[in-house]
Amino acid sequence: MSENAQDSIIRRIGRDDPSVYADIIRIYADDVMRLCFLILGHQQDAEEILQETLVKFVTLVREGKFRQQNGSIKGLLMTCAKNLCFNHLKKKLIILSFQDDETNLPSILKENWTPMRHLEEKGKQDLLEFAIMKLPDSQRIVLTLRELNGESYQEIAETLRITIENVRKTLYRARKNLRAILTPYRDQL
Repeated sequence: MSENAQDSIIRRIGRDDPSVYADIIRIYADDVMRLCFLILGHQQDAEEILQETLVKFVTLVREGKFRQQNGSIKGLLMTCAKNLCFNHLKKKLIILSFQDDETNLPSILKENWTPMRHLEEKGKQDLLEFAIMKLPDSQRIVLTLRELNGESYQEIAETLRITIENVRKTLYRARKNLRAILTPYRDQL
């Protein structure tokens, strides 16, 4: 998005122009939602984090805490979404650690759960999502931003505040690990 378009969005938020929210959603929501879903693995949670992200962004702009020289709107939204997702996961892990009843656990956390059973129940797409979820957080995020959101190495580096070389290495490792996770299921894909 051009700098003028970003300026326009910032000014319109400051003027409390109601049409700006539809534009923000139209331009950025798909990428933010995709990232949230791949981190969280749950549609409803991802939608809630998307809403929280948009509210946080508007709040930051209104408080004068967002400056374009510090990055792009998309970069801020993706960073906010990533942080909110991690906070959400931490809360969930704390809740899960206090539950004794295995029937309350998501199927992926049960001891008798296997990738093969999951494949039979949900199909190939679920296996791929499972494999992506098995990646370390840093690899999953970089892979999502590159392969699903189509971001350049430079955009990923700016969003995550890491070097381009770090993006390349992390993406390489993510692809290598994804390949290793999926290799036993190669004939089923």
